[in-house]
Amino acid sequence: MKSIIFKINFKIIILIIIALLIIKAFVFDIYKVNSSEMEDTYKQGKLLLINKLSCSPRFPITVLSIPFFGNKIYSELIQLPYYRIAGLKNISHGDIVIYNNPVEHDPPIDKKKTKISRILALP
Repeated sequence: MKSIIFKINFKIIILIIIALLIIKAFVFDIYKVNSSEMEDTYKQGKLLLINKLSCSPRFPITVLSIPFFGNKIYSELIQLPYYRIAGLKNISHGDIVIYNNPVEHDPPIDKKKTKISRILALP
């Protein structure tokens, strides 16, 4: 009887972890404001809940990584191509976006440090 309950609980825990990974990758994520660039809007250290569905979520590129521990623990052995799901909304003037720092050259795109900015100009 105890082994059946353990197996059921173990399956439920695994399903919950998989659901959390899918939600973190494609739907919502938490971002901590690390710099004072947006001091007028968001104070340094503030936590933000990011809706990834508002502008096209990106598929993970570095598959071999440990989730929920930041971008520090990963392996570059398996990397997927860069691909985005079609967005629901276009970016417009004045929107606040979080993006990967393009200046860093060492880590893969999805493991670079993130920055927060307001859109000032559009192409």
